[in-house]
Amino acid sequence: MAALLFLLVSIIVSCQAINFSNDISLLGRFNGLSTPNNTNQYRTSVRNEDSKSLGIFKLGQDESLSFISTFNGTIKQSYSLGNNSVLVIPIEENEAPLILEVNKEASQVSISNLTENWSNQVQGSIQTVFVNQTSKLIYFGGNLTLNSSIFGLVCFNYESSSFESIPFQGFNENATVNAIVSIDDENLIFGGNFYSLGNQSLLHHNVSTNSSNSTELTIYDVSPDQLTSFNIADVSTAGTNEALSPDPKSITCPDQDNEWILSGSQGTWLAMLHHTIIPSKLRLFQSTSAEGYGVEYFRLITGPSNSIMNLTYVNPQTNEYEYCDAWCPLLSKSQLEDALQNANSSDVYEDTVFNDKSRTAGYLTWSEDYQEFEFHNELDVTQVTIQVLSAYNEIGALKGLQIYQSGIYVYGNESFNEPTCDDFEFHSSSVSVDAPGSWTPHEDGSITTTISLANGEIPDSTVGVTFYPNISFPGDYEFYVYTPGCLATDSCSTRGIVNATLHNGIDNEQLASILIYQNNDFDKYDILYNGRINATLDDHPYVTLEVESTIPGNSETELEFAAYQLYVDILYIDADAAIDSTNSTRSLNLTVPLNGIFEYSLNNFTNFDTLRLSNNTFVGNSSINLLGSSLLENATVNGLVFQDGKLYVGGKLSANDEGNLLEVSILDFNNTDNSFNTEGMRLLQFNRTVDSLTSTVGDVITVISNSSIFLLRDSNVLSLADTNFTVSDTSSFKMNNSTFLLFTNEEGQSVVWNNGSSSWVENNSSFFLNLTSSVSLDELNETLLFGDLVYSEHAINNLARFVDGEFFESPFQFNSSFDNSLLISYYINESAALFGGRFKTTDGLSNVAIVTSLRNGSVQTSGLNGIEWDDDSVVTTFLISRKDDYLFIGYNGTAELNNTSVQGLLIYDLSQNEPLVHQPAPLNRESDEPGIVHALSYNTEESYLLVGGDFESAGSLSCEAFCRYEISGSRWVKPSISNSLAGEIHDMSYVSNTKLVVAGNLSVDGQNDGFVVFDSSKNEVNVSSALSVSNIINYENQTISQFILVDSSLNGRALALGNNFIIGSNGTNWTRLDGDSFFEGTIFTNMALLDMDSRTQNNRPASNNFFDLDEILLVSGFLNFGSDIGNYSTAFYNGSSWIPYTVTTNDLALRNSTINNIYANYTSSRSLKNDILLQAPQLGTGPVVGIGFALALGTTLLLGSLFALYAISNKRKNSFLEKQDPRVGELEMMEKVPPDQVLDAMDQAKFR
Repeated sequence: MAALLFLLVSIIVSCQAINFSNDISLLGRFNGLSTPNNTNQYRTSVRNEDSKSLGIFKLGQDESLSFISTFNGTIKQSYSLGNNSVLVIPIEENEAPLILEVNKEASQVSISNLTENWSNQVQGSIQTVFVNQTSKLIYFGGNLTLNSSIFGLVCFNYESSSFESIPFQGFNENATVNAIVSIDDENLIFGGNFYSLGNQSLLHHNVSTNSSNSTELTIYDVSPDQLTSFNIADVSTAGTNEALSPDPKSITCPDQDNEWILSGSQGTWLAMLHHTIIPSKLRLFQSTSAEGYGVEYFRLITGPSNSIMNLTYVNPQTNEYEYCDAWCPLLSKSQLEDALQNANSSDVYEDTVFNDKSRTAGYLTWSEDYQEFEFHNELDVTQVTIQVLSAYNEIGALKGLQIYQSGIYVYGNESFNEPTCDDFEFHSSSVSVDAPGSWTPHEDGSITTTISLANGEIPDSTVGVTFYPNISFPGDYEFYVYTPGCLATDSCSTRGIVNATLHNGIDNEQLASILIYQNNDFDKYDILYNGRINATLDDHPYVTLEVESTIPGNSETELEFAAYQLYVDILYIDADAAIDSTNSTRSLNLTVPLNGIFEYSLNNFTNFDTLRLSNNTFVGNSSINLLGSSLLENATVNGLVFQDGKLYVGGKLSANDEGNLLEVSILDFNNTDNSFNTEGMRLLQFNRTVDSLTSTVGDVITVISNSSIFLLRDSNVLSLADTNFTVSDTSSFKMNNSTFLLFTNEEGQSVVWNNGSSSWVENNSSFFLNLTSSVSLDELNETLLFGDLVYSEHAINNLARFVDGEFFESPFQFNSSFDNSLLISYYINESAALFGGRFKTTDGLSNVAIVTSLRNGSVQTSGLNGIEWDDDSVVTTFLISRKDDYLFIGYNGTAELNNTSVQGLLIYDLSQNEPLVHQPAPLNRESDEPGIVHALSYNTEESYLLVGGDFESAGSLSCEAFCRYEISGSRWVKPSISNSLAGEIHDMSYVSNTKLVVAGNLSVDGQNDGFVVFDSSKNEVNVSSALSVSNIINYENQTISQFILVDSSLNGRALALGNNFIIGSNGTNWTRLDGDSFFEGTIFTNMALLDMDSRTQNNRPASNNFFDLDEILLVSGFLNFGSDIGNYSTAFYNGSSWIPYTVTTNDLALRNSTINNIYANYTSSRSLKNDILLQAPQLGTGPVVGIGFALALGTTLLLGSLFALYAISNKRKNSFLEKQDPRVGELEMMEKVPPDQVLDAMDQAKFR
């Protein structure tokens, strides 16, 4: 990806203060308005339509929020590197990390690649990052590969800008690291999907102690896999050469000289066990016969399911994992010997080869004598069948067979505990009994005895059983006490209560004790203990099971006591502690098993030397490293959090989803192996796969499972919500004393949770939040937020009133299901105005509204009676004849009056509060399309109306663009013009009682111009040489829509605008005012000339050719000032330069919004442009208005709070922002008022 393009310097859009005291209103189609003073504020006012370009925002220590810069791309994660530097991880996969440098004011940023070599040396995507600011190291975790040799983890020194060598060389190939957490500065914990280190030799410890005892321990003795006894099993065979194999059971002791030899290449070996086991792996010893006999292919069948087993094994010739079921291969003795010679020496210990993957329970190995096969599924087994399918040299033969189970089983029936072989070298589990009577053994391995009671009392003699599990090494274990069901022996009424107690074998300390009721119908188990056991080779823990009491209601004459089974689950073995506790000279070959979690102690590698790996303790067999032994095989850790002395582990950790979120208490630091001791493991109640686990500011822990979000509090998981997308990343920041949590998906979309108010931050038409990441700048005590934050300062619909320097909402509540737009305003007096366009309000107003303000501050609205507007009709202009109390309405479209269709012009009788009975005949364009009226002027003395627009006829009268309507005769009359006028009229203004200036796209006798003058005294229309614009605009695509005669004369200064231009005249020549200030796409809609007061006049320009120095021009439209400044909806022009003012948006987008008209509440001599008798001051489409108001531009607004950032109304609440108090009683005081009362209330108050 190209480097993200940042705007390094914010361009300040500022000007001298512009002050005016009266009211203006901006009309159009919008629902948000802002007045940004610079490009930073502009960036928070408009939603960026380019989804690939987002922003960086600064949250200050005073909780102010401001925009800093933009960038191209989306940030997934961000991390502080110290010294105001931030590491940025793009959301795009395989993109290189970036460094963001922030200046000390946090107002500017610069960006660069972390390293130019990333894409050449690193492949894969980043899932997690840990930064060690002390050592200047960044640990990148993910499905990463560095230089095709380091997997899962990349370490980078950001001080030297170089990749750093990791002593343990990452993890196994195809490994993924999903989480990294630090317990302290020197101990890191990695979580993910892995089973070995890149330097796997670090996992194998070979340490000797000083003593005279020559007993040797191997890895298998500390393995969780324990050998199953065939002592009481019944073995039978088929296809056996009985002369050479008189005792086939003997192969269960492979050290003996006997072999099982077949008569041919096929045969069967079957063992009936008489009890149930859950086997973990099978070891087959190949024949050592001189003739080269041996088994080539076999299958394993178990009962009672009578199923062929799915097995996993290591192919000795490739040292890779493979799978088999019906045809499982066994290499010949010579092939095994050759494979051992070719094996990697680092994998070979005591002539045994360890594959680089550690199984959850024990290890899968092979040697020159045997191969091991792991059971793919856990299942109950009572019989084992080996079927030989083919043989070497046509004769099948096996030297030995062993079956292992995960964990330690001790049976009440001692026969089940006795080793298969008499010369078994190491300890086996055992049991002893203590009772006055005899014991009855049962086929399931349990024993029972019956005790006679005296009056319900138990004799003083002790009755009990002691279990001695073969636990020879310190570690974490879990003890299960099994009780046989009483229904099978019909003894439920005689069963009692027993006490189960666990003792430490070293000093006989009691570790745990529970009471067990034995009157269970079926077999059951009770958990006695889960935790640390400090065992040695000579001191084993033991469990006593003793009679405690009878069960109330049961027999008072006899009591049956049952001892079934003790099962010990080996959670992990502390190898280093085992070494320290061994007081004999024996070589301990210990392998640290990894399964998705790894503790890396930097102190262990202070004197790291690869030459000492044969006798190393660089990687400790610590509690955390061995935590993986208790997880699902091939577990995936997706999240790690260390908080308040507890380590939380989440992921896919169990087969049934009931153990996917763990809590481990971290205890003291173990100085021996520089690791942390733990105190047991707790399964939290969460029956889902954990996709991520994140610690946020405010000590909030989030748990993500697919599209569901949870919070972890006090070891309890609380459901937050289900989202409509899959959460990929979580971050947070603190503001307004609340923690905000950001949840982002892989597409860069986010949802935000306000943890203080326990609510979601909701976007609406004037507020949009989509933050993807956050990071704290500790040196500045500030926070950077990445993403998109857009808001309107004012949530205002279609009409924004600016009164005494403050914006207020529209007095209308618009119908949200209708596409509303205000197009025109008309000044009645200081307390009343007309508004028109295309709109519907919730209280029934349509297209025309009258608004009145009273002294008590109430706002009254009213409409017109008897008019049904077509949905597509648009009111374009107003005019009131005060003499006749007529309201003239020009529009585009159709209106229904008493079932009569009226087009283009409508007359309303204000005195009667109803439309005139006789309405003008419809105005039409070609093809009978409704005509459009743009401009109206009324001759009060003679009671006729001049109408200009886009039409061809008025009723049956041919009358193009310019027509006269006589009120008294209710008829259209074509003006008596001696010459020819054609085109389209948009604006008209009287300069005298007889001369009317007309503007648009016009031609007189074939001569094109934007201005013509109608002289009623001469009945002619002429192009005025003083106003002619023929040399400055192109009539094919430029039409004047509005003009202002600044000096109210034909030869004076003037202003004019069209859709794509704005021009000014100094009285002699026209000049383009837009010039180079605007860019492609700019659209002008309206303008108003305002009077500046004395405060502003001190800062006015030295000269102005187009209007007075104490005046300023306000222009509306879509004003494109270029990418450095932005698009505005209004701007000031002071005669020499443009000053951007407001931004309006519709749903925070620019293109969907517009300002069509600027209404000014002021009476000026220049306003008298439509009524030749000067009786009714009013504004048409563009008045020259004298106004003074105060507007301060030029200061960079640091938004002091979210309230100041976004002035939210009481109808647009958002939990991300504070609530603004509404203007007192404004909406409540709105009410409809009849139009006939409007004129009577004119003088009561100013319109506000």
